[in-house]
Amino acid sequence: MTRPVQCIYDGEAFWPANRYQAKLAAEHYGAGELLALEPVEDRSPASHRHYFAAIREAWKSIPEDQASAPWALSPEHLRKYALVRAGYADATTTDCGSNAAALRVAWAMKGLNEFAVIAVHESTVTAYTPHSQSARAMGKKAFQESKDAVLNVIAGLLGVTVDQLPKNEAA
Repeated sequence: MTRPVQCIYDGEAFWPANRYQAKLAAEHYGAGELLALEPVEDRSPASHRHYFAAIREAWKSIPEDQASAPWALSPEHLRKYALVRAGYADATTTDCGSNAAALRVAWAMKGLNEFAVIAVHESTVTAYTPHSQSARAMGKKAFQESKDAVLNVIAGLLGVTVDQLPKNEAA
């Protein structure tokens, strides 16, 4: 993914904000190239902190009877599992020819990505790999949508509403 070039608008033209940005522009664009500019809103650091604090607190409140679930290993496992359940994942499906072969392939796939969710259906195996929520991978709108979806999934796993998720008063 190409990094965005930060520019300053002087009322007539856009100029790279500094030497580094000018170098980045020169690496990725040709002189005279027509570009479409789109405003990008930065994500809120407070929203980001709230999200990860809410996940951490929700993880601490996982009931004992669910503590052995793969998604209960850590706050990060919980978040990545919820991303998959919310549809923020890439899916790769492989037809293995038989259920026995599919089970063997699924077992082998578990070691490739500790956060992937592996599902077997008859002779096929599907590996769901969660999307990154980094600032580079998701803008403000996509992050907020995924954040809401993930918190809804987590609330469902815990049998509560999003408003009932444990609160971190320091967030």
